[in-house]
Amino acid sequence: MLINNAVLVYIKEYASHLKKHGINNGQQEIIWYLEHKKLLKKEQLYTHAIMLSPKIKQTIQTYYNIRKTHKPYQYILNSANFYGREFYVDSRVLIPRPETEQMIEILKQTISPVNSCLDIGSGSGCIAITIALEEIASKIVACDISSDCLDVIRFNISNYAITNIELLQKDVLSDSWNKKFDLIVSNPPYITNEEYQVLPKHIKNFEPKIALTDQSDGLVFYKRFAAILNNILMPKGVFVCELGSRHLIQNIKTIFIKHGYQVVLHKDLNGDQRFLMISL
Repeated sequence: MLINNAVLVYIKEYASHLKKHGINNGQQEIIWYLEHKKLLKKEQLYTHAIMLSPKIKQTIQTYYNIRKTHKPYQYILNSANFYGREFYVDSRVLIPRPETEQMIEILKQTISPVNSCLDIGSGSGCIAITIALEEIASKIVACDISSDCLDVIRFNISNYAITNIELLQKDVLSDSWNKKFDLIVSNPPYITNEEYQVLPKHIKNFEPKIALTDQSDGLVFYKRFAAILNNILMPKGVFVCELGSRHLIQNIKTIFIKHGYQVVLHKDLNGDQRFLMISL
């Protein structure tokens, strides 16, 4: 039976159920899910009479049953947006955060295109792939300790038909490189072990622990970067990494300054100090 907005009414009903589980964006998420399943287009909800079919009902119910466990909607859709592009994601990789997009803006505003770039802890590959697509670097090496991550990156590289990214499985904390790069970027695991214990369930229960925390004081990767940068960064090269908790920022700065680096901090769109930049 055709009833104008019948689907929207059903969506709102299940969105209200999700709200009881602490999920406040349920209506939009369900619409995204239906669009993802190619069962409707958003504009149809407001401009056309849509049949509330058994298939649509079942799909909404399925989404509700999964989402009420607090599984992130990006993992349910297997898709996350980064810098205006969609990337495949699943529980093997960290979900790209909007705040991290500012790293791309900083690079575009502060450096000229470079020849080589190393992305340490590449995860889904969203940073490396965006650097390639935005022509910030000609040749990119995306490295990660996890072979699962490299499989996801490989899939995303294929989706964008990119030919200038090399994949490398490495443990930055113990492995070494035999070359230097013009640009090095990283969004390392910076959550302290203490902070990890109290993370919201949609993060702690679903996103890979190895991508979130160094299982220590939140400084492990910054100490390693400071120790090896001179060996892997070209003269006049640039290093940019994302920062963690506000209360650690001064400690992180001190780590690099003690190694003789000049540090510049950049803010994200929320006005928080989010990125550390070093130029040799």
